Amino acid sequence: MRPQGGRLTGAERRAVSEFLTGRSLGGDVTGSTAGRCSAPAPLRVAPETLAWTGWSPTSSNARAQTAERAGLTAAEVPKLTLKWAFGFPDSTSAWSQPTVAGERLFVGSQNGTVYALDARSGCIIWTFTAQSGVRTAPVFGARPDGPGYTVYFGDTGANVYALDAETGLPRWTRRVHDHPFARVTGTPTLDGERLYVPISSLEETAANQTGYQCCTFRGSVAALSPATGEVIWPIYFVPPAAIVGTTDAGTPLWAPSGVAVWSSPTVDSKRQLLYVTTGNTYSGTAAEPRTDAVMALDPRTGARKWSKQLTVGDVFGCKAGAANCLEKAGPDFDFGTPAVLVTTREGQDLILLGQKSGMAYAVDPDREGELVWQYRAGQGSIWGGIQWGIAADGDTVFLPVSDIRTPSAR
Repeated sequence: MRPQGGRLTGAERRAVSEFLTGRSLGGDVTGSTAGRCSAPAPLRVAPETLAWTGWSPTSSNARAQTAERAGLTAAEVPKLTLKWAFGFPDSTSAWSQPTVAGERLFVGSQNGTVYALDARSGCIIWTFTAQSGVRTAPVFGARPDGPGYTVYFGDTGANVYALDAETGLPRWTRRVHDHPFARVTGTPTLDGERLYVPISSLEETAANQTGYQCCTFRGSVAALSPATGEVIWPIYFVPPAAIVGTTDAGTPLWAPSGVAVWSSPTVDSKRQLLYVTTGNTYSGTAAEPRTDAVMALDPRTGARKWSKQLTVGDVFGCKAGAANCLEKAGPDFDFGTPAVLVTTREGQDLILLGQKSGMAYAVDPDREGELVWQYRAGQGSIWGGIQWGIAADGDTVFLPVSDIRTPSAR
């Protein structure tokens, strides 16, 4: 039921729960009737305003700021104390990374509610309810077709939204993939001209179900007009699936599929390229060549310029031996982190990568992803390795390791 429930709003999931249990859950699904700002200050954005406007402060996804830009030094961090806290109603997980701009904090929630909070007090300025849960960070940017600012984000129903940052009123909504299990998990990236949206899916979950025709999802990235939401281009990383056989029960098997994009694209304005990282193949007897890879795309057209595959043969659609799956599954070593573009103190440009295998890599953007160095930071597993987001400055790369491992049978 997880994929089906993932496409319901918080109010719809609550209605199903109350119907099945015969009990009222009470309270407000969005929390919007409590904690409202009595007199919210207008949105003011100035060059000196402290800001973290998306997954990273810049589209290079380095996720680092100077002490001057942050308004905080390392020596001051131990002196910080709690100023306010905000609880997400009708949610069990805090998925969405907050975005800060104009003395406001924008954040999504598991039940689909997006909040604009006063950054100084935590009171609610406005709320908006998306069609599904919001896992991405909101992206804040100047409105391209007039005065004001816009907040962009995606949901687990593969919808992308643009809201007026001042009022929370919708400007446009766009469905970016037609597959029933498609979702937007990585934060979109804005470069002023286009909004780049990564698209992943939960079809691997459905593939474990007897009778499900596995698998047909095609990982992709879509470039949208920030002003209208019009799709400028999409690019898919596997060909359309075709029937390649049947299960023992006679259910059709489809391939190729997969190669989802779980994380935020990275803009290289110097080389006029867009970098994306990909996940595993879902079905078939061989992994697609763009599996577990970093790719460079033309941001104007989506055309692929080069790709570098770091793990070969990763076909992982579902539990090994299940009706739709191979007897021996691949290692499931997706890239769950964005490519990070940095310049070292010596002046060398590098693309830094972190993989669920537990491996970190540096590749050369001027030599089509040629490997510069590699480092094992964790053991890796289907649940582990390097996930979510890495960060880097000119000296150091920071690698979050989540080595959750399934206990072996005894």
